[in-house]
Amino acid sequence: MKKVLPVVLTAALLSLPAPAPSVIVITGHARIAVDEGCLARLVRKNYKIAVKPGKKMQLPVGTYRITVRPGTCEPSKKRITVRKGKTVRASVVADTSVPQGR
Repeated sequence: MKKVLPVVLTAALLSLPAPAPSVIVITGHARIAVDEGCLARLVRKNYKIAVKPGKKMQLPVGTYRITVRPGTCEPSKKRITVRKGKTVRASVVADTSVPQGR
């Protein structure tokens, strides 16, 4: 019995999942105001995230492009740079100008 107990304890400890190495991601914040009727996304290589209007979003540090839909909407900045611990602001505005006719 004395020899079986250490074997059982060792087997039980080996069956437990090992803790995964923790990864620390350095982040910053972005607050992007989006007009009604416009949709905006932040794009960085293959990483795309939809913008939540008026919400403060936590993002990994780096440079992002702002893509908007439909074509009548325009971003205040084409690119934003998120820095560690900082908040970057931008806006997406709907073009309300009336086309001039003859």
